[in-house]
Amino acid sequence: MRKIIFLGILGGFFMSFNLAAEEIIWEEVVKGNLNINTILLKPDHPHIIYIGTDKGVLKSQDGGLTWRYIFLMQGKNKGINFLLFDPEDKVSLYAASNNGLYYSQNDGISWQRIFKGKNILENQVLCLAILSERIYLGTNQGLFVSKDKGLSWHKYPGRLGNISILNIAIHPKDKQLYVVGQDGLYKIEGEAGLDKRIFKRAKKEEENYQEEVLEEIKGPSLFLVRSLGFDPHNPDILYLATFKGIYKSQDKGRTWDLFPSEGLISLDIRFILVSEDSELYVLTKKGIFKYRQNKWEDLSFGLFAKEFKALVLDRQNNLWVVSDKGLFKKRTAKTDKDDGLFGLYLQNEPTISQVQQAAIEYAEVSNEKIKDWRRQARRSAWLPHLSVSIERDITDLWHWETGSTTKNGDDLLVRGRAAIEWDITLSWDLSRLIWNEDQTNIDVRSRLMVELRQEILDEVNKLYFERLRTKMELENIPWQEKRKRMEKELRLKELTASLDALTGGYFSQHLR
Repeated sequence: MRKIIFLGILGGFFMSFNLAAEEIIWEEVVKGNLNINTILLKPDHPHIIYIGTDKGVLKSQDGGLTWRYIFLMQGKNKGINFLLFDPEDKVSLYAASNNGLYYSQNDGISWQRIFKGKNILENQVLCLAILSERIYLGTNQGLFVSKDKGLSWHKYPGRLGNISILNIAIHPKDKQLYVVGQDGLYKIEGEAGLDKRIFKRAKKEEENYQEEVLEEIKGPSLFLVRSLGFDPHNPDILYLATFKGIYKSQDKGRTWDLFPSEGLISLDIRFILVSEDSELYVLTKKGIFKYRQNKWEDLSFGLFAKEFKALVLDRQNNLWVVSDKGLFKKRTAKTDKDDGLFGLYLQNEPTISQVQQAAIEYAEVSNEKIKDWRRQARRSAWLPHLSVSIERDITDLWHWETGSTTKNGDDLLVRGRAAIEWDITLSWDLSRLIWNEDQTNIDVRSRLMVELRQEILDEVNKLYFERLRTKMELENIPWQEKRKRMEKELRLKELTASLDALTGGYFSQHLR
């Protein structure tokens, strides 16, 4: 049974629905007035996000709470179509735009244009892929290749050099290149770079066939291809997003079969995504779908968008979607734990109980310490009182009479040997097993420690929930009010630093 809940808070928008034991919540991260085209998540850093807009590149370092432009395009034909990190260093950043390809070697601090086409169509860079030292660039008029990381470029010979290139993918196993062109899917083989079309689109007149006639055509038919995906657990399996549905190949594209479409509202598939768990997601003209239990499940209920542009999945299985209404994030959680609206803000942070415990341990005011004092006091009654005494007697003198009158020194007055006595005494006061005077001191110290602990916890609670309120307020301040946003961002950093001071840095270290 599906449960649908609409939530409104501080001008923001959230939507959640429940299916089986899974609760799905859509969160509006960025409003649609920025005209977002693409999104990139930084590998191994889930809180760092890049989005490409019609003006440039925006970056967030806190999971989408705050954003700043790291690249603003100048002149005409602005707009970022695709973003990509160099897979080798994950610092070099590429931005495919309507005015060429831009490159940053320092994570977006500085930029330079490394490709410019000869005309408007060549200048519109739609996609790219990096394989070793080579960069493959897909433009609105041909495929370009650089063998020296962008220092020089040459146009790919043949048909691929004259058609629109929509998508470029590299096979994860044999590193072969697959190129999605406006008229089909191409596979580039060998060092010579020979291309072979392994999936064709229909001719213009064939696209007007009736639906029942199209369904009778065997094989992949001849429809426009949009996107390509590989199964990470079986690289021989390929998935194609086409104008007339999804196709699957289990032999690297040699043969194709139509994939089930039950549950899809539209067969016009714009993009296909295969997760690390081999789960299938697609973007269609009508929404976002996930393939589960032999049918497609609609995930986009409540996202009232006219166009979906991009789809990515992070390592926490959060789904990010770019639409004409902005950037949205789908969070998935178990329904046996209901944190209400707080769950939207607390999912990637330590809980209040975890922060409290970290503060107690850092200040060494835990209740266990008091228990140790009492245990040690009780055990001390079994320890004996040890006393050691030593006595030395040197007061007695002896006179020795020899009787001789001819020798000097016969009559001697000598001191006798010292008499040394010592003893060791062990004693127990067993009454301390019943009452120990140390208990009084412990009671005083424990009361002081409890008071100190309570003061620390009160301060932690105050800072923690004030930070939560600040996050909520910041998220709902319009981008145009830069001064207010700056004040909230500074307050957020101040509260984070205060929590770190009380927990020895635990809070920041456990932000996911």
